[in-house]
Amino acid sequence: MVGSNSLRVLFLGGTGYIGPHHVDVAVARGHKVSIFNRGRSQGYSVPAEVEQITGDRDGDLGAIANRDWDVVVDLASYVPNRVRKLGEALKGRVGLYVFISTMMVYDKCATNGPFVENSPVHLYRGASDPYALNAAPHYGAFKVLCEHEGERQFPDRTLILRLGHIVGPGDWHGGFAYWLARMERGGSALVAGEPSLPVQLIDVRDAAAWSVRMCEKRATGIYNVTGPKQLFTLGDLIAEVGRETRAPATVNWVPSSFVMAQGGHEWWDKLLFWTDEEHAYQAWMRMDIRRAVAEGLSFRPLNETINDTRSWHNALSSERQIELLAGFRTTANRKERLPARAWSTYLAKETDVLEAWRSRCS
Repeated sequence: MVGSNSLRVLFLGGTGYIGPHHVDVAVARGHKVSIFNRGRSQGYSVPAEVEQITGDRDGDLGAIANRDWDVVVDLASYVPNRVRKLGEALKGRVGLYVFISTMMVYDKCATNGPFVENSPVHLYRGASDPYALNAAPHYGAFKVLCEHEGERQFPDRTLILRLGHIVGPGDWHGGFAYWLARMERGGSALVAGEPSLPVQLIDVRDAAAWSVRMCEKRATGIYNVTGPKQLFTLGDLIAEVGRETRAPATVNWVPSSFVMAQGGHEWWDKLLFWTDEEHAYQAWMRMDIRRAVAEGLSFRPLNETINDTRSWHNALSSERQIELLAGFRTTANRKERLPARAWSTYLAKETDVLEAWRSRCS
């Protein structure tokens, strides 16, 4: 894609986890790319042809306000006031506004079936003015407010992408890479939950590539973005990881409620698929993606995602690997996660939980 088809694309953020993948795709497809953030690359080598604009979303937007953009991709808004300020600064200067939202906007208690784009979403019911807050007391409800504000600020020019679990190289959340590292260590691996637990996830590169293609089509509306197309379970995921890592680990399924009762929150604190809220995951992992698939959303083979993620993870320092993967300790206010113990200590805790479970079942 070159020449007259090239778009002027501004990414707000662009150097976190999903941002670099979006930027790289846009550059590869010949678009003129700019990124606006606080100047923190977070280890990402920004391509030389990308314009870097330093600024603060909560401060002065003057550096971007007097320019025209074909597409603005908002990767990191969590409070509606950010979207309002952006709209006021760029009013009349944006062809398409893309808001990256989340599956967690859906109200899991308000529907029994898979979430479609018009399923009930969380409503903010707090006493404080949400536009006066710089932090989101309810992540899902505040993302909904951001969506609505985007549609108000950029009427008929807003594309909302509700992402599910994003995995792949660069996943600093650690949940997916955890299984690769754990299975490779062998022994008796503890898996919390049931093999039949539904799982949806999408490679970050597939999500980014499709997002950019939707920008090129100037698409608008709301789309669920996750995968795969067919039914997929936690048992399927663990089995595929085992095949690809040629893991000698023996899988032991233990109810999440039991794991958490053994001090699980202090060790795992909701790493991907480790939770005592299985009903929540069963709801959020049943998003209907037919609308996005009809618009060309596609998925690479899971084994490719597994092997590429493993290569990325293995290239990290041993300290960073432990920080990402070997469990997390949570402070008293539960707002900060501290690096975990070494793998040997972690595996000893896992063994203790398994022995307790076997004793209960004997």
